Amino acid sequence: MQFNLALCVEVLERTPAALRALLRDIDTKLARGTEGPDTFSPFDNIGHLIDGEETDWMPRARIILAQGANRRFEPYDRFRHRARNVTRTLDSLLDEFARLRAENLRVLESWHLTDAQLDLPDRAPEPWRGDPAAAPRGLGGARSGAHRAGRARNGEAVSRRCRAVGALLTCFD
Repeated sequence: MQFNLALCVEVLERTPAALRALLRDIDTKLARGTEGPDTFSPFDNIGHLIDGEETDWMPRARIILAQGANRRFEPYDRFRHRARNVTRTLDSLLDEFARLRAENLRVLESWHLTDAQLDLPDRAPEPWRGDPAAAPRGLGGARSGAHRAGRARNGEAVSRRCRAVGALLTCFD
């Protein structure tokens, strides 16, 4: 399938409502239950998505679009939400995620991204050793192997271009 930003945005817009339909008003034991250490509950997953909205995909997209000399991304703290959301309810997180996603998609639309912008490299050029296929890719295919692998384990389809633009995530959260 050829990349289509509008189709990706449609899916990204629907994600908060889909999650709300699945998770609103569920029992706290289900909301906070995990499968063990360093695994995420539904509560953790929504907190993690909020962190992505606040600190990951939009800041990274801005760095890529600016094409400055220093295009290093701030490390993503995949456990930031745990301390941040200790006193929160799942329903409050669902509401916050919906608000942040809507705000970010409004900003994304306001950029009127071109194909050339979608293909911008995510890092300054550097000598690349080993497999050229492992080299960093642009806004349309930014690398995050561990995150992409983790998302794939969760049954999510990954489109390189949609992942980068639609959240430096995937079209399918």
